[in-house]
Amino acid sequence: MALLGVTLFPVLTVSGDSATPACVEALEQLATLNTRSPVYKLPDGGQQQFINDAERPGEIARLQNIIDANCSANPEDRRREQSEARRLHTVRSPDCTAERDKLALMEKANSHDSPSSVAQQRQRVTERCTVLETPTNVWLVQAWIRPR
Repeated sequence: MALLGVTLFPVLTVSGDSATPACVEALEQLATLNTRSPVYKLPDGGQQQFINDAERPGEIARLQNIIDANCSANPEDRRREQSEARRLHTVRSPDCTAERDKLALMEKANSHDSPSSVAQQRQRVTERCTVLETPTNVWLVQAWIRPR
């Protein structure tokens, strides 16, 4: 699930005036672990390492401790932190990875896609799936490929 190195779009940052990176990251990781899908990390070696069901509660508790220690108690600030975490979760999703991959294929020299189709896909990626460098050692949702 490597992300493309496309430089046409701004890189999403999770730091900001209202949220600490640790808070937003922990909120996003909690959302990832609370999915019903398999989740994995890509450590430096690049081999997917899945979490098993028995390990999830402990990892969720660890993330909850980070959230409790780093997220704001102010309701307005907390809403902003949660909004940034939802955005980060979307950007890291298998759907956005597929959208970025589709754009990369459409932009190849041998592509037969019309300029308007490429422009529409670029706009979709820009609005929803900002390019993001995924740090190693974060939980990612496994993409499900439907059989044809």
